Amino acid sequence: MDKGFRSLFLVLVFALVIFSDRGAIGGDGVPRWNALQALMDEGRLTAERFTLLQPLLAAPLYVAGDLWFRWSTRLGPGSPAYQEGRLERIRKVVQRFNKLIVFLIVLWYFLAMRRIFGLGEREAAAASVFLLFGSMLLPQSKDFYSECLWTLTSVLPLSYLSGRGGGEDLPWDFKTLVAFVLPISASVLLNPVLGVAFAAVTLCAALPAGGRRKGISPLARAGKPLARWLLLGGGAVALGALLSLGENFLRRGNPLDFGYAPAGFAHLGWFSAPLLAGLAGQLFSPARGILFFVPAFFLGIWLWLRPGGLSEEARRFVLLSLAYSVALLFVYSKWFAWHGAGGWGPRFLLPLSVFGAVYLALWVKTSWRSAGAPARAALALVGAMSVVGYHIGASVNDIHLKECFLRAPDIEACFWESGNFLFASLVRPDDLKIMLTHRSSLVLASGVLLFSLLMRFVPSGVSQSHGADRGEGSSPSAHPGSGGL
Repeated sequence: MDKGFRSLFLVLVFALVIFSDRGAIGGDGVPRWNALQALMDEGRLTAERFTLLQPLLAAPLYVAGDLWFRWSTRLGPGSPAYQEGRLERIRKVVQRFNKLIVFLIVLWYFLAMRRIFGLGEREAAAASVFLLFGSMLLPQSKDFYSECLWTLTSVLPLSYLSGRGGGEDLPWDFKTLVAFVLPISASVLLNPVLGVAFAAVTLCAALPAGGRRKGISPLARAGKPLARWLLLGGGAVALGALLSLGENFLRRGNPLDFGYAPAGFAHLGWFSAPLLAGLAGQLFSPARGILFFVPAFFLGIWLWLRPGGLSEEARRFVLLSLAYSVALLFVYSKWFAWHGAGGWGPRFLLPLSVFGAVYLALWVKTSWRSAGAPARAALALVGAMSVVGYHIGASVNDIHLKECFLRAPDIEACFWESGNFLFASLVRPDDLKIMLTHRSSLVLASGVLLFSLLMRFVPSGVSQSHGADRGEGSSPSAHPGSGGL
């Protein structure tokens, strides 16, 4: 395979991600920044809320910013201006942390399109461009929040599990530890709510394919392999929970104190929203509903009901990602702030945006040629909504929602106001001006142009799908033990 196309494509993606915006540290990013600064400069742990995992992963950027300032400044080390300038420079570097995470997610997506879903290299590259400019990733990477990071740690075990045959033993080996156990534990440490999502995923992954057969239920047929899957999956969730409780004790003296008031089992009261009200908001609210922010996600239901043309590995990924998504959707519908309060879009459901890009690519791969004009038009509309939604999030973002928060006695009403509808910016002259003049317009135009030139003038080396490389043709087949990524 000619690696030139892939290398140039990834360099292009990296540049587009890094220069999409400067990033910022505000809101829930501030406690993480404070914890990082105290740890790096003073060597102490703070009682700030949120886990230290993200600050620890951002520590190399802190060091890089520090060294960059020391090499470039002419200020004396003892002056107040020196320390102020040093922290400002470091902060500018650290606030791009989520840009690097987004690049890693796009890299995972590109490789998954090749290895799991059987797309050719150019097809996978085109799908990755859609992920970049048709998902919530870049708008959500503006700040030092954790959603991008736990989205990355969530998709990795799903890739691994999609390559395991239903009912097959999950091996006790290094690959299982790195690709399954550790990412799940990291996810739960970053966001304990994900324990519920991964419990659903592990159960679905452990069950044999084919459902009930000869009067024997899938649970009975799973037998010993099911016990191992549940042991490893449950162990991974438990490890993440234990790490979280241990960190709470070290930093705050109470395993159940997550940095919020009140501490202890009172946290369970946070799941107090009426389920149906929260679920309706997550799905249909003008300012948060995934029907508008992630329309491609609903293609996954169609793929699950009609999986023709997909390999066994791809079908399993669709099933597992839907199980993860449904569990996450229901848990956060019970969250007292189901909407996530500040921030753009349904940030708690960021993984669904990545899955939506997967589903759209699979729909095009399996059904575009055989689909009629209405189906193609509907798919084009979904793609257009995704790209326009990204551009609104990257430029206008949530300024109107924040204005509503200042004047509304109950901020929850803001998420149902028609004026805060995602696409309302398309009929506001001031918003259109922002969208046209924002740097995201230049990034989008440059990305499309450079990618078009790359596709036209740089040879790819392999044009057929990965499945064809293995001599499989286009027929779906199972690949037990391939392990995904």
